[in-house]
Amino acid sequence: MIQFAKSMSMKKRIAAVVVAAMTMAIMSVMAVASTAPQIGVTTAMLTPILDAIIANIAVILPVGIGIFAIMIGVRLIPRIFGWFTRS
Repeated sequence: MIQFAKSMSMKKRIAAVVVAAMTMAIMSVMAVASTAPQIGVTTAMLTPILDAIIANIAVILPVGIGIFAIMIGVRLIPRIFGWFTRS
């Protein structure tokens, strides 16, 4: 087994460790979920969360679009000027 591990590349070793960790995490979540009491989620419980998400999106979206437009402008405007000034 040790010889096999030594012959594996670093990417394969990392992938094997990640797969093993994910498998253990999924199995532990399944074990906890099977013993946990069942709680019904109602729309009244989700309403404040949904309101908060909508309020935050209403604030963040215009700011994000503005920042994105500035980033695109900074990148494209010099290229456009360079394209017209080349002869």
